[in-house]
Amino acid sequence: MFMKHLDELVTLLVKTFERPDCAERLVRSVRARYPTVPVLVADDSRRPRPIAGAECHALPFDSGLSAGRNYLLERVRTPYIVLLDDDFVFVQRTDLDRFVSILEQHAGLDMVGGEILSRGKRCARAESLELTDGVLKYARAPRGNLDAWPAWDFVTNFWIARTEAVRCVGWDSALKLAEHTDFFLRAKGRLTITFSPDVAVEHHKGGSRDYRRFRRRAATTFTSMFMRKHGIQKIVRAK
Repeated sequence: MFMKHLDELVTLLVKTFERPDCAERLVRSVRARYPTVPVLVADDSRRPRPIAGAECHALPFDSGLSAGRNYLLERVRTPYIVLLDDDFVFVQRTDLDRFVSILEQHAGLDMVGGEILSRGKRCARAESLELTDGVLKYARAPRGNLDAWPAWDFVTNFWIARTEAVRCVGWDSALKLAEHTDFFLRAKGRLTITFSPDVAVEHHKGGSRDYRRFRRRAATTFTSMFMRKHGIQKIVRAK
């Protein structure tokens, strides 16, 4: 399909923390479908461990999600990246060729979000963002069209994008968690984003009690930090 092989076009980025079994399961599922596509893993667990089939980077303990992703982004040598959470699993519908083909055929697009399945249910989101007078609103209506694709401001954590476009935005390393909407607020007007339900991964929750203890900071410490950063006093979510 492409002039270059897929492993010359796309790199998979995975940030993991205290969930080695999840990360190993993800990489096994990747290798079952794509034996040679580069997989970069950043691990800031207390005791990072290597994962067969991936290039693993041990980071200082609790460096945070944003710092880990920025670290990986610096090491990418392909024109496209695919962002993955460590508790995803590749399935038949995880079609990286389809992801790449959308960007290859539509020069006006920077990012394409994919579908996330959980117990047979669709749980990915594509939304528009509007921040006015301290109120952040999520809307389920696209902003228009880009090359016949719906234009969005926000997609969930399974997407492909042009590497250089993402480097122009990056992640705020101060936000160890609750980084997601911050990224897309800063990307608004800079990245052109769409969503394709044709490409999907499955989501399988996992993690120890210790992991969950650290993860709870997303709803407290780091959400408050994110809101202060953008002057947000209220969040209105689409129904």
